[in-house]
Amino acid sequence: MWSQLITEVLLRLPQSSEAKAEMIAECRLSYKDNEAQLKNIEMFEKNYRENEAIEWYTKNGFIFQLFNKAFRRQDFEVIFKYRFFLLDLFKEIHSLYVQQYQTVQQHLTVYRGQMMWKIELMKIKQNVGHLISINTFFSTSISPIVAASFCGNGEYESEGIVSVMFEIELDASTPSRPFARIEKSSVIGDEREVLFSMGTVFHVENVDLETDTIWLVKLTWNHQTQEKLKEMKQLTGLLDFYTGQRTGDRPSILTFGCFLSQMGLLRQALRFYTYLCKTLPKDHSDRGILYNNLGEVLRKLNYFNWARYYFEKALEFCTDTISIYNPFWAIIHSNIALLNLGCGKPKEALKCYRYAAFILSRYIIYDEECNSIYIEEALAIVYHGMGTALLYLSKYQNATVCQRKALKIQLRILPNDHPTLIESYHELGILSMKLQKHVEALKNFETALRIAQKNLLEKDQRYIWLHASQHDHVFGDKFETQLQLPATPSRQLP
Repeated sequence: MWSQLITEVLLRLPQSSEAKAEMIAECRLSYKDNEAQLKNIEMFEKNYRENEAIEWYTKNGFIFQLFNKAFRRQDFEVIFKYRFFLLDLFKEIHSLYVQQYQTVQQHLTVYRGQMMWKIELMKIKQNVGHLISINTFFSTSISPIVAASFCGNGEYESEGIVSVMFEIELDASTPSRPFARIEKSSVIGDEREVLFSMGTVFHVENVDLETDTIWLVKLTWNHQTQEKLKEMKQLTGLLDFYTGQRTGDRPSILTFGCFLSQMGLLRQALRFYTYLCKTLPKDHSDRGILYNNLGEVLRKLNYFNWARYYFEKALEFCTDTISIYNPFWAIIHSNIALLNLGCGKPKEALKCYRYAAFILSRYIIYDEECNSIYIEEALAIVYHGMGTALLYLSKYQNATVCQRKALKIQLRILPNDHPTLIESYHELGILSMKLQKHVEALKNFETALRIAQKNLLEKDQRYIWLHASQHDHVFGDKFETQLQLPATPSRQLP
């Protein structure tokens, strides 16, 4: 799911000459010792036009190699630097799709041959009956003969590499992502190539050994698959929330870092924000947000002194740029409160949260045109934080009141399976246990677990289990069964 969101954010970022310069610099760094490729990069810099993306991509030169390497590794930092070309390639494919397929009701069958690690094939096989998302641009051919020439004949099976043929049947009028026949734009026109955009979704119908040496993977996209994708509301909901309510009509460059952080890729988010600190102009209007976001990542990584330093820089920058009653002040003070909680200072944290609540209330009174969704989100953060601080201070009844206020707002403005809800339900579970309301606690923990299973890695689901089992072994055993976690020598939090 998160790779889908990252794709959407990249596609919605604005084009700029700086983005092109970043990509070229990254390409030159990758081929610094290759004179031939450096000449190709220079040619690209001088001659490239936005309607030539497919031509450059199919040359099998530096762009094709670096692009697919980054997507294969899911190296989001490098992918971000290729956003300039990614957007042009996507737009050109979409333009061709409109010309070729959008108004024509037709079914299409395409093929792809490739050699792949057997462990990767088994992952696809485990998803028979489910949807899979292709995380890079996906080349296929109308000709099965052409496709077969790329899959080999099982000659590397002893090394764990298998020969695979993909057979894809789709309704061409309703794809999950645009695709197009590209022989007129490609430098290799005789392969009858159909290129699918990154993020394309297919339904896995079957995975079988077709011959003694070649596997056949059958994928489909049709009306039924489209309906199945629509049922996965969390993707559209999360995307609309971030791009529509939090960031306006178009995300800013900082949105990419927010997604890295939400995905738990804190080290990558740290490097990304550090990179922006070096490259954004000193007076850039986003610097206050950048300092705050960087401080938040550092806090999550337990670099508390550095986190406090950047929160203070955020406050200093905002003093000269925004009103003292701007809700962003409340966000910064909320983050400082979280930092104080991490440092074992719940009383100081509670003071910060109360100040944040004061700022928000003043803003609501004096700004009639305020963004209500943004304010409600900020209020939810503050109420949740107050509840956490009060929990630390053993004021369980008051903490529960605050957490319920936060959850009520979150359920009104967030998608039903938004990962933020995990913390709220999880903490309400802990508070219910403290108040000896075990049935209510179990209900809250189960809701947190359900959302976590849809959004997070196993280690994050384990975190919920650890907290539950720390207070009650019956709950812990129940979660252990649901998660199918291996036995652990200790139920104590690390």
